[in-house]
Amino acid sequence: MIDFCTCKGVWWCIYLLVDLFLTK
Repeated sequence: MIDFCTCKGVWWCIYLLVDLFLTK
């Protein structure tokens, strides 16, 4: 997961985390 985040970028990870919280 960390490798995926590093490849996409930190902001991409933050976006995914925020999206998860908003969809709950």
